[in-house]
Amino acid sequence: IGGCVVDPDVADAADDVADAVGEWLHRTINLIIVLERHLKSVAQCGDDEGVAN
Repeated sequence: IGGCVVDPDVADAADDVADAVGEWLHRTINLIIVLERHLKSVAQCGDDEGVAN
């Protein structure tokens, strides 16, 4: 058995998967940032109104 030869189609598919995972991570991180900001603003709003939690 010779060296490891990667089929070009397999390499392309692996690149597509890597791109998809990267895109998913990027969106997930953005979502977490947005939610965190939202929660902070809600907490800030509650503090301003003197609401006891």
